[in-house]
Order: sequence, then C-alpha cells, then structure tokens
Amino acid sequence: TQMNLPVTFDDATVNYGVVGFGGAEQSTIVTDPTLATNKVAKVIKTNTAELWAGTTVTAVTGGIQTGFSSNIPFTATEKKMNVRVWSPHSGIQVRLKVEDKTDPTKSCETEATVTTASGWQTLEFNFANQAAGTAALNLGYNFNKASVFFNFGVTGATAGERIYYFDDVKFGGANIPAAPIVNTPVNYCQNAAATPLTATASAGNTLLWYTVPTGGTGSATAPTPSTLTAGTTNYYVSQVNALSIEGPRALLAVVVTALPSAPAVTTPVTYCQNTIATALTATAAAGNSLKWYTVPTGGTGTATAPTPSTSTAGTTNYYVSQATLTGCEGPRSLIAVTVNPAPGAPSVTTPVNYCQNAAATALTATAAAGNSLRWYTVATGGFGSATAPIPATTTAGTVNYYVSQVTALSCEGPRATIAVVVNPTPSAPSTATITYCQNVTAAALTATAGAGNTLRWYTVATGGTGSATAPVPLTTTAGTTAYYVSQVTAAGCEGPRALLNVIVNPTPAAPTVTSPVLYCLNETSRILSATASTGNSLSWYNTAVGGTSSVIAPTPVTNTAGSTSFYVSQTNSFGCESPRATIVVTINPLPAAPVITASPYTKLVPGLTTIITTAPVAGNSYSWYRNGLLLSGQTTNSTTVNIDGLGSYTLKVTNANGCVATSAALVISDAASDHLFIYPNPSPGKFQVRFFSDVSNLAPRMLTVYDSKGAMVLNGKYVIFGAYTSISVDLGNLGTGIYHIYLMDNDGKKLKSGKILIIK
Repeated sequence: TQMNLPVTFDDATVNYGVVGFGGAEQSTIVTDPTLATNKVAKVIKTNTAELWAGTTVTAVTGGIQTGFSSNIPFTATEKKMNVRVWSPHSGIQVRLKVEDKTDPTKSCETEATVTTASGWQTLEFNFANQAAGTAALNLGYNFNKASVFFNFGVTGATAGERIYYFDDVKFGGANIPAAPIVNTPVNYCQNAAATPLTATASAGNTLLWYTVPTGGTGSATAPTPSTLTAGTTNYYVSQVNALSIEGPRALLAVVVTALPSAPAVTTPVTYCQNTIATALTATAAAGNSLKWYTVPTGGTGTATAPTPSTSTAGTTNYYVSQATLTGCEGPRSLIAVTVNPAPGAPSVTTPVNYCQNAAATALTATAAAGNSLRWYTVATGGFGSATAPIPATTTAGTVNYYVSQVTALSCEGPRATIAVVVNPTPSAPSTATITYCQNVTAAALTATAGAGNTLRWYTVATGGTGSATAPVPLTTTAGTTAYYVSQVTAAGCEGPRALLNVIVNPTPAAPTVTSPVLYCLNETSRILSATASTGNSLSWYNTAVGGTSSVIAPTPVTNTAGSTSFYVSQTNSFGCESPRATIVVTINPLPAAPVITASPYTKLVPGLTTIITTAPVAGNSYSWYRNGLLLSGQTTNSTTVNIDGLGSYTLKVTNANGCVATSAALVISDAASDHLFIYPNPSPGKFQVRFFSDVSNLAPRMLTVYDSKGAMVLNGKYVIFGAYTSISVDLGNLGTGIYHIYLMDNDGKKLKSGKILIIK
C-alpha cells in the first residue's frame, strides 16, 4: 500500500520509505531505540552535511519518489502539521517542507524549535507562518510530499555528526499547551515556613512538577520548598492536556536569603614561577555574588575574579567578599598567592616489563636532594600522589605513568614518563576429558596452545614443577586422575592451568555362561544365553579374539556332529568390554535306529504269547511303547506280548550321550478264530471266557452257565471292547462238577458253547 498520512512506520502493509540528501543520505527506518515495538525514521546528519541537509518522507518506485497516496488536506482554517522528534540537543530548529511531488517549485516551508534534549517531543508546524525567504502556503497546489530538516541552517562541519529520529508525521495541530503561569521568584528567609508552590493551568489541563528543566519524572503534587539552607532552588512546572500532550516547563525559582559570612577561600594559593595561573576562586552562599579587592578595606570591588601573575617569585595578597541579591555584603577573606621556583624532571628507568597478572612492585624514580616525588597517571593535569603506584597487570598492553619532583616549597617540575609494558598472559589451553577403559594402552596427553606458545604440564592445580613433556596416563586402576596444563608465550608469560581429567573406567569380568551345551544330532537348538551384570550388554563373537560382534545371541546348528566354540563378552555403561567367555556347543551323534521283530507270532489268540526283541547294543538303554504309551518297567531289549497286549509297538533306544533313536512300528494283532476259549480248565471256580469280536462291531455279549443238572447258575451281560475281550467268571461258590457255558450275541443268538470242569 502506498504511504499516506499519518505516517507511523509501523504498518507492515504500507510501503514506507525515506530518502536523505545533502549529507543526510544515511536516513533509514529502524526500531525505536526507546521502544522496541515501535518503528521510527533515523537521520544521521554527518559532519560534512550541508546546512540544508534533510530527509524526504517517500518511497521510491522505479526510480521515482512516490510521496503520499493523497494530498495533504490543507484548508483556509487548518494549515498545521505535527511531527514527533528526538534530538540529542535542545534549541535547534527543525524545518518541515511540503511540496507537489510532480512539481518541486510548488512548496511551502515552516519551522519549530526543539525544547527537549535526548527525549521525544511533538513539534507543531504552522504553514500559515512560512519560514523567512520561502513561499507562502498556496491552497491551490497539490501538496503530497514532505521533507524534514534537523538543525536547519547549521552545517555538519559546525555542529559535528549528530543522530536524530522522527515518527508520527500527522496532519493538524499538535495542541501543545503553553507553559503554566507562575509568579517567580518566590522569596523566603532562611528557616521561614514555606507553603506548596502554585501555578495556573488552562481549563481541563493538569500540572506536572519537576526539579529539572528537562527530563526527569513529573509529579502531580506541588512541592513545598525547604528554607533550611540559604540559596536558590529552581522548580519547574508544565501542564498536560486531555490528550496527554505535555507543554514546556515554566521555571519557578525559590530564593532563601541569609546574611552572608566571609566567603570560603583556599589560602595560600601556591604557584611555580612562570606557570599558568587560573582566576582566583571563593565560595559564596547560594544566590550571593562575589566582590574582589586588592586591599583589605576600602577600595572598589569587582565581580571579576583576578588571575594572579606568576612571572615574579613572591607573595601577593587578594581579598574577596560576598553579597546577597539584596546587596548585603559580608567581611573580606584573605587569599595569599605565593609564586615559588620549579625543579626539573626526576630520573627514571623505562620501560618496565611484566607478565599479565604477575605481582608488580611500586615504581621508582630518583629526585634531587631535598625534593619529593609526585606520581600521576596522566601526562598533564590530574592529581598527583606521593605514593609510587603499583602497576596493575590484569590487562595486557602499555600504560604510561608519570612522575615529577616537588621542592620543599611545593613547587613541582615537569613530569617524566615511565612506560609499563604488560605482556599478555595466554588463556588456558584447550583441553578435553579423555576416557580409557581399564588396562588399555594410553597415549601421551594433548592440549591445544596458541600459535607460538608452548605447553607446560603439571599434576597439581597450583604450585608444583611443570614439564614440557606430556604425561602418559596409567590405566591399571579405575578412577579419575586430574592433570593440568598451561601455555607459555615467547615472552615467558605463563597462563592459567586447564584441567584435563583422565577417566579410567572399570572393565567388567567375563559374563557368566554354562558350558558345554549338549545337543543330539538334528535336535532343535535354542538361542545361546549368558548372564551380564546389571546394566551391561552382551556382545557375541565367532572367534576368541578379533572378529565382528553381534548383539544377537547365536542359535547353534545341529545338523553335524562335533563341537563348536562360541564367545561372549559384556560391555558396561562406560563402553568397556570384558574378556570373552567361551561356550562349547557339542552335537552328539544319534544311536542307530533299532530294528524290532516278533517271534514266533505277530497275530495272537488267547493263550498264545510272542516276544518282540532287538539286537542289544552296549551302553544303550531301552524304552518300549505300545500305541505310543510307555510300557512301565520294560527296560530290556525285549518284551513279551499276550492277547491283552495287542497293538503297535515301538522301541526307543538312548545312548550314553542321551541321544535317542526310535524303531519302526511293529503291529501285534489278533488272529480271527471261531473257537471259544475257556481257561484255566479245569478251574477252582474262577476262569475267563474269550471269543473273537470284530472290532468294528463291539456289541455287548450274553453269557449263561448251567450245571450238570441243567440248572442256570449264571446269566450276565458283558461289554465288549476288543477282539478277544476277557469275560471274567467267578463260580467259586459252586461245587465240583462239569458246567455248560453258552455265549450269545446282544440279540440272544447263540454264538458258541463250551464246558468247564470245576474241581474243589
């Protein structure tokens, strides 16, 4: 957006700009040095600036100054503008010029005076009162560009380079109130009762009271003067309008008058012959004036203090009195002026050299017999001391000291120069903490010295004897050892010592492992494990030394018989790695798979048995299984099977290393028969009845027993669960004889019949 009034420099959407000229080309828009949130225009009027140097408030687009987007709205009744300015000095003239940006011959200029030094104030510019020699305001012109001229009419060569600021270029009057009306001076006698000061403000305005003519903080409470001390105290008062614009301050002097005593003087005043004398001085009470005489009484006094002549040695008397504003004059004080001869400069040795921060001693010089020395820090002027200075060595560089000699009559001669050269002490060298693991090989310590400097090594922070050879730390014991190093310049100046800590961190022991780890060939293996100390981490290797570590524990391969070594270390939080522990993984071979055979039968009927066997192997143990279930107590290389042991048999052999091989399955099944098996027969009364059953149809069976007389002695129903399920019969309560047995199916159909002889 093109710039327009008011110009605040704060709107980020506006294309603000300033163009300096005539020696004010360094005009820029900057942050307000008194308020970080405010933007202002900064003007540097250089020491080569023209008296008309100034700054135009305009942006430049395509090499053309664009000025304001609309005309300044001057009217017959409103011909004022106002600008907020900051100047390091008061009393200067600021000129404001408005013009037609397309025709610079159409312009008008006016001025205002800065009244506040080193502070912001708002100046009002009335174009109805054009500056002398410039055109009057023509309301028929288009005024759309403005320029500000600080300290107008004064060149940079006269004023020197100065920095100014301006902000808030606005149309209209500033409404700056006038100074309040005061009655001054206000007169009091010493110690009289005083009342609060008064001033008259315009209607609607408020008063602010100050104790300084510019700056300071105003108070709304009028001060009550003190009359305890005779003299004049100045107070200042301004008025502030409803827009918080403050006007100039009016001076209100409070005069407290007392009868004067003789003025305070210093006597005698002593000079060396032909030295430059200054006007005599005396101290009068506040508000009083001095009168100078050459006689103790009578004569005509003068307000101008006399300057004694030093061309002739001797003593001349002068007299001075003081008078109040009311003309009351006190007694005269005597000032005796004595002119004494002066000696030459003392003898000195120069330069005196030190290292920075070294202990220095008092300077020395040789005065003529009877004279005393006077020491200075400046070549001329200043205050001398009878105590020889001890040079400060805290800062490198050359400092000149000066010494004169003074006669017994206090006449001082010229000053001799003693140059004290303090050679810079280097800073501490650059170091870094060095960390080792316990028992590793260490290298010599290092530090970085400045160019041309050398290093000096210590084992203590202060004192001790330094060495140019850097130490090699020991790493046999864990802990921290402090070393110190300084650097020394070519001039022999040694700097402070830098601390270099060598930290030897403990190396942990090898982790705890279980070894050997045993597997059988092709057995499913597990990830190897080791136990690290709390907070430590494990590293796994394939070699006893060297190699590349892995944080992942290996899983042994079991497809080949033999032994393989794995290695593991632990690393603590300091990064120190332990020795490697060895884990031997042994893959034992499997025993040969056993071959089992049955003899003499693989199919059985009740009453028959067969033996399943394998060839024995020394060192092997045996486990027999039927239908996948372990046969308890069967631990030899053979097992005997009867009709109750039908099923699938396997043999598992385990060798001395615990490795197992299993035989192929051998099935002992039933042999189908229509024979009814009754045994034992004869029997004492308890016997079994077995008959073949199709395992796909295991319906219950009916068993009936008759004695030899045809009487039924047993009739029962039995559950069938196998090929030759045993039906157990107990006729122990019957007597000796032959009994007839009938076996029927679940439907009552006769399957088979037989006899049994019971003998008691």
